[in-house]
Amino acid sequence: MDVSTREKQVVFLIASGCSNKIIAKKLFVSCNTVRKHRQNIYKKLDSRNTSALIAAAIDKGVLTTIDLERLEVIKEPITLVEASSREQDILRLVVQGLAPMEMAENLGVKYSTVRKHIENIYDKYKIDNQAQLTIIARYAVA
Repeated sequence: MDVSTREKQVVFLIASGCSNKIIAKKLFVSCNTVRKHRQNIYKKLDSRNTSALIAAAIDKGVLTTIDLERLEVIKEPITLVEASSREQDILRLVVQGLAPMEMAENLGVKYSTVRKHIENIYDKYKIDNQAQLTIIARYAVA
């Protein structure tokens, strides 16, 4: 299934870190319409959460390099060298679309430990939302 032009707009706004309410305002639609678009996008990109959706959108070309440049998430080259070994593990799991609780189980650590590593990554890369984390992780791991 192809992602429609409107769904691509929704993906771009999700990647921008917008909530459903903000997306609805920007696109002049209801929140229910945005939720329905998200459901369709999740299904079309075979994703179960925002991280997996963003990673799949990048992999399948729904989000292009030009889109990512417009988002200004990636301001300079990213390398895993900047991240600690455990942060690198977290970034790899983000790309796989795992939720923090699943990451904790996978790594054999507490949920709070994973949240702290994610917080450190947010600070290190100067990001402030899950979509940006996924974009950073996708390019750091690539």
